[in-house]
Amino acid sequence: MRALRWHGRRDIRLDEVPVPPALAAGDVLLRVRAAGICGTDVGEWLDGPVSVRVPEGAEAVTLGHEILAEVVDTGAHVSTLAPGDRVVVEVNLTCGVCTACLRGRTNICPHTVALGLQADGGFAEFVVAPASACIAVSGSAGDRDAVLAEPLAVAVHAVDLVDVPDDARALVVGGGTIGQLLLRALAARRVPAALLEPDPFRRAIAEDAGFTAFASVADLSASTDDGFDVVFEAAGRADAVGAAVAATARGGMVVVLGVSAAPISIDTWRLVGRELGIRSSLSHTVDDVRTAVAMIESGTVVVSDLLTHTVPLSEAPRAFRLLASRTEQVLKCVIVPDPQATEQPTPEGA
Repeated sequence: MRALRWHGRRDIRLDEVPVPPALAAGDVLLRVRAAGICGTDVGEWLDGPVSVRVPEGAEAVTLGHEILAEVVDTGAHVSTLAPGDRVVVEVNLTCGVCTACLRGRTNICPHTVALGLQADGGFAEFVVAPASACIAVSGSAGDRDAVLAEPLAVAVHAVDLVDVPDDARALVVGGGTIGQLLLRALAARRVPAALLEPDPFRRAIAEDAGFTAFASVADLSASTDDGFDVVFEAAGRADAVGAAVAATARGGMVVVLGVSAAPISIDTWRLVGRELGIRSSLSHTVDDVRTAVAMIESGTVVVSDLLTHTVPLSEAPRAFRLLASRTEQVLKCVIVPDPQATEQPTPEGA
């Protein structure tokens, strides 16, 4: 089968690799139907390794941690899934026994192995995952929507971290996929939210969905005197955290999701003088993924307008270049099987 693998910085290749080996008792073999390209994937290609790690003894690792797939085969102990079921994969495989896991904070388990970063992921024709990490998707959600469940779970987790007052106003800094999903997750919680984003194309996506969008901090300042009660930073730039702090009202909260390689500068007088809170949000738990799937299935959160590009696996490297350069109006790009792909899995040992 073909797989898009990370060999090193600026080195991703479409390789011919074996179909994953014979299944362990609790695993399922999945045929990938769609896999979203995350900003993390592009960052690992351009500047990694940051989170990506090639498994010991391997030459490379298959990227892709936003996975919508179909069950092809099940291990001997799997009774919850059957061939033909569509699933979203919770790609963060945790130890289950550390303090964080026992407290339900599996997203910060220090022993996490993430499919698509530290183990082979979804930019391939087939992938293996534990059945316990697969959330079934009903027929009410199409593939183009369901594939966005994993990034929506990131937004759900961040919103649920904060005890948002009923009369709160929220701001999202950064209009990428996570920023757009934060707006919608907040709306699902009945929290009015606006966007700060310099790119007109990304602002237009938010505005078309019914949200107010600002192009600059100056525009933002002209619209409000006292700031926003909760500000989510989802831009991943060093200056974005400072902008988030500047936009937060007295006694408010800043939630940082983005990761910047550059040092961050914050006006500490504004931070302390207004008694602001800062906390961070990392990824999601399996419960967040379940919540995201349910939101998409029910139509509580609409995501179809966020998917701007669909690219067959054979053209996946081009999609990475497109996202990095933004030579086209692109927000979310999803990799799908090639139309002519008909290979049947023949696991090693079969």
